[in-house]
Amino acid sequence: MADQILIDFEGEGSGTAELSWGQQLMWDATVKQNSSLPLGGAVALPPGITVDDLVMLVRYVMSRHQSLRTRLGPGPDGRLQQVLAASGQIAMELVDADVEGIDPAQAAEAMRVRYCQAKVDYARDWPLRVGVVRSQGRPTHMVAIYCHVATDGHGLEVLTADLSTMDKTTGRPTVPLTGSTPLEQARWQRSPAGQRQNAGAMAYLERLLRSIPADRFGDVGDERYPRHWQLVYTSPALPSAVAAVAARTDLDTAPVLLGAFAVALAWVTGRDPSAAQVMVSNRFRRELADAVSTVSQPGLCVIDTRGVTFDEVARRAWRGSMAAYKHAYHSSRDREVLVDRIGAERGEEIDTACYFNDRRIRSRQSTPPAPSSAPSELHWRPPVHDSRERLFVQINVVADCIQIEISADTRYVGPAAMEALARTMETVILAAVEPAAGHDDVNAAVEPAAEPVVDPTVDMAVGAAGHTDGRSPAID
Repeated sequence: MADQILIDFEGEGSGTAELSWGQQLMWDATVKQNSSLPLGGAVALPPGITVDDLVMLVRYVMSRHQSLRTRLGPGPDGRLQQVLAASGQIAMELVDADVEGIDPAQAAEAMRVRYCQAKVDYARDWPLRVGVVRSQGRPTHMVAIYCHVATDGHGLEVLTADLSTMDKTTGRPTVPLTGSTPLEQARWQRSPAGQRQNAGAMAYLERLLRSIPADRFGDVGDERYPRHWQLVYTSPALPSAVAAVAARTDLDTAPVLLGAFAVALAWVTGRDPSAAQVMVSNRFRRELADAVSTVSQPGLCVIDTRGVTFDEVARRAWRGSMAAYKHAYHSSRDREVLVDRIGAERGEEIDTACYFNDRRIRSRQSTPPAPSSAPSELHWRPPVHDSRERLFVQINVVADCIQIEISADTRYVGPAAMEALARTMETVILAAVEPAAGHDDVNAAVEPAAEPVVDPTVDMAVGAAGHTDGRSPAID
């Protein structure tokens, strides 16, 4: 049986502005994918916590963070704008698992799935859905789902860490907020400094767009139904190998993985230099470091892998990614116009729908983890959301393994190519741990990939049952 509590909140600031660059990018993604691209989830609550405690917590986050009090609606000129409210009211749903006759954890999971799948009225709804599951009158689980247009994954981490700043007696903050708000971001982006940043990013992009092959994927497409598929490749051997190569080359582990992707992409598609949009948090910018909002954006990175060792590829990946990071804060609408203009001048569509997102929390390790001889595992599953992108590769860490997650439109990147990408990335890095003498061209050392060893159709049919994870292969 479901009930609800209406929670009043009030915070600093109000007003309207055009969308920030991050909001605009994420809004376009939500429209394209027909999804709010939800973040958050369900958590088990510690014993002793009360409904009143949770009401105070929800009131605190809504009052404290402007992005959660921001809705999107048409402005006077009809264009979408952000609207920050100084106060409002949000509903917190209450579900009694005992009355429903189900386990509290199952009730929380059902609530999470329902919130993730629910349609959002961005002009009327707050970008947070919240609910509580009770058993025997005691709160056991809380579910909080955020629209991606309100914050990105890094911003959600900031919000979670900020919960410790609430005085549990008064519900008031104990320290002031830091980090630029969406309204402040939009105003800075219109300023001369913001326009200079945008102009520099467009000049950088134009140089790259004139230098890369327009066709990103060659003839490796193999259209299936459904068109958008997802592969998950879990490698126990990669953490040790990546750390060893990073230590030997005096690089972070990030360019090692990016370099391996560049080699694999060039080898599988026959397109070199490799070009991909790397996901950039933008939080190395001081004013955005603690921003509870969406500020992550893609930056175009080009890596030439021809005729060089993998060590040199990794160094090029480092230089290319640094340039991408510098220029990844810009207007996505101006970027679209630029891509179309350069394509028209070249007389061919320039395909930039290739993404690489290293989602790990990275740190340089002085002592690499112990090597593992456990076999890698490959599984197919339907994408959580129809990503509408041609290729999206994500790197995760799961249970002491590096996981390569590939979402692709099979019209452009078929199942065999998806599998070859994952296996080739692993092969290249394992070979780079102790590079063979005489191999001056890393591509020459890549062995041909075998035909897919997993039947994607069968594996996807098995994986489709009950797969309700609310995460998205879209921008974090």
